[in-house]
Amino acid sequence: METTFNFTDYSELSANTGMVNIATANANLDGTGALTGLLTGAANGTIINSVIIKATQATTQGMIRFFVNDSTGTQLLQEVPVPAMTPTAVEPSFETRISLDINLAAGNRLYVSTENAESFNIIAEGLDWVYPATPACCDHMKRSANNGLGLVNTANPNLDGTGTIQNIMTATQKGTTLETVHIKGQASTTQGMIRLFINNGIGGANFLFTEIQIGASTQTAIVPSTINRSVYYNLIFKSVYKLAASTENADTFSIIMNGLNWQY
Repeated sequence: METTFNFTDYSELSANTGMVNIATANANLDGTGALTGLLTGAANGTIINSVIIKATQATTQGMIRFFVNDSTGTQLLQEVPVPAMTPTAVEPSFETRISLDINLAAGNRLYVSTENAESFNIIAEGLDWVYPATPACCDHMKRSANNGLGLVNTANPNLDGTGTIQNIMTATQKGTTLETVHIKGQASTTQGMIRLFINNGIGGANFLFTEIQIGASTQTAIVPSTINRSVYYNLIFKSVYKLAASTENADTFSIIMNGLNWQY
C-alpha cells in the first residue's frame, strides 16, 4: 500500500518519521524478546507510507521482523529476509524499502526486531492526519519548492553516522518530500560511495538510509566530470528533520536535493 495525498479530503497531513537502530538478536515470532518501538499511532491514526531497512555493517542470512502492539498484546506483522552481504568502499551494505500495508490506530505501536545481532537502521515514513475545526473544502494543500544544496569532499568511510557528514536539506511546514538527489563531480573521481543520512535536526544521530555507487572518472579542461547522477527517491520526512550526505573518498561532489514542502 503506497498512500498518496487526497486533495479533496479536508484532513491535514503531517509527516511523522520514526528512526531507530537495532542490533540485539531476537529469534522469537510471538512478540516476546528484544523489540524496539518505531512509531506510535497519532490521535486519528498514522499512515505507514513505507519502511527503509539499511544495514550498517556486514550481514549474515537472517530476518527483520515487524510487530504491531495494542492494549491486548503484540502480533507479528511481517518478516523481511536479510541476505549475507559484506560492504566495502565500492559495494553497499544491505538495504531495502518495503510497504507494510497498515495504518496504525491511535496509541498502537509499530515494533521491529532482528534475528541476528547485527546493526540495522530502520526508518519509517509516517503520515499523521487531523481535521481542522473549521475545514476548508477542496484542494487546500499548498506546496512549495525546497532545494537543498551542499558540497561534500572529506573522506568518511563510516556507515554508523559518525565522521564528517554535511547537512543538505531541512524539512519545513507539515513535512517535506524529497523527490530527487542530483550528484555532480567537480573534479576527477575514484571509485567510491556517496551516502545519504537523516537526522532529527536537533543534534540527534545520523541514520544511514542509502548508498549511491560512484565510478572512476577523469575530468579535464575539455572533458566534463562524468559523474552526473540523478536518483529518484520520493522520501517523506518530518518537519525540522535534515537530510545529509558524506563521501567515501576525498573527492569533491555537488549535492543538490530537490524537494517539496507542504502546508495548509
